[in-house]
Amino acid sequence: MLHERPYDGSCPPAYPALHGRPPIPDGERYPVPDPVPLPRRQLAAGWIVAGMVVVVMVAGIVGWLP
Repeated sequence: MLHERPYDGSCPPAYPALHGRPPIPDGERYPVPDPVPLPRRQLAAGWIVAGMVVVVMVAGIVGWLP
């Protein structure tokens, strides 16, 4: 059983980690690299699997599957 501690006021203050990144200014975001496009083979496989899922779902709704 989970034993919760009683509430005893506000959370403790946060301190920056030693030798960590400097804080970013308010309103800015960490830089994110551009996403790498998928190869055609992976893209084709994804569309095939999605199509199969749709076909099985429709077949189940219509009643063709037990």
